[in-house]
Amino acid sequence: MQSTPHSTNRISSGQRIIWLFAAGIDLYALVLLALLAANLFIGERFNIIALVNNLLHIPLILSLVVLVIAMPLRRFRAIVLLLVSMAFTVNHYLPNFLPRAAPTPEGPVISILSHNVLARYEPDTTYATAIETMRSVDADIILIQEIGFTSAAEFAARLGDMYPHRALHPQEWANSGQGIFSKYPILEDEYWHIEADIHLGHQRSVIDFDGTPIIVYNVHPLHPGMVNLDVSKRSDDVQSVLDRLAADPADTPVLVGGDFNFTDLTADYRNIRQAGFRDVHRDVGQGFGFTFPATDPVQFLRLDYVFYNDHWTPLTSQVIPQAAESDHFPLHVTLELNAP
Repeated sequence: MQSTPHSTNRISSGQRIIWLFAAGIDLYALVLLALLAANLFIGERFNIIALVNNLLHIPLILSLVVLVIAMPLRRFRAIVLLLVSMAFTVNHYLPNFLPRAAPTPEGPVISILSHNVLARYEPDTTYATAIETMRSVDADIILIQEIGFTSAAEFAARLGDMYPHRALHPQEWANSGQGIFSKYPILEDEYWHIEADIHLGHQRSVIDFDGTPIIVYNVHPLHPGMVNLDVSKRSDDVQSVLDRLAADPADTPVLVGGDFNFTDLTADYRNIRQAGFRDVHRDVGQGFGFTFPATDPVQFLRLDYVFYNDHWTPLTSQVIPQAAESDHFPLHVTLELNAP
């Protein structure tokens, strides 16, 4: 039976669509591997690579789906390239999906809650849900980012009974405001920003934790989206924190928390790790730990962290899916202070 010209054209069109789809898989695999190679051999020397690194985890995670699609299509070149990308992805993320033995603390345990509460400028804005979450978590120390004068007054009034010690630095541009609430005495406190009209704020406090002075940083590096996608501005903020960390006494327990506005595949993240600080969630957390955007049904960015030096043992890390007034979920971690 002879096929009609109409059926021949229809088959040809279908074949063309399959070919384009398969070629797209090849291109996806090639670009993904090229990005991994660029990070390995070039780093973030170019701003475009630094920008892509903030979202690189998404195509890496999706590469498993693409790999499954490529197999029945017999795109062997794409399969090989995707397997290389998958090896990197599995090595990087799989530990956070495996069962972890919960360590039994023998020393003092500290609980830290970090939350970007989202700057708001309306005088009648309330943070009732955020405050309710903070009270229910009952952390020893709360790190707050993006507080203005109105929100600082509300937090102080409604948390003061639980947290007798606080160091608040509300700003007229509330995005750069920082604040710490503590159950323990705050011995020293410093607030700084590189440029008030561009960069966000950072905070360094010394807290008397049951007789042991500990240093706690509450930081908020600049988001590249706020400065024409220039990642170097965020790196300047991170470097200003690293400079102070380098000057801290080596025998002092240090915690560094906040909204870092980077993901864990960026050079800024690696620079903090290379300075001797570990990521609590990466060491003891479960899942990807995405904290942003809390306003959407699906979160796809991990922007909030607590880092620690070798004077601590991490115990737990939990993203709290409750942030009615904010675009970030709070991050709650616990750590054990190691014996001297």
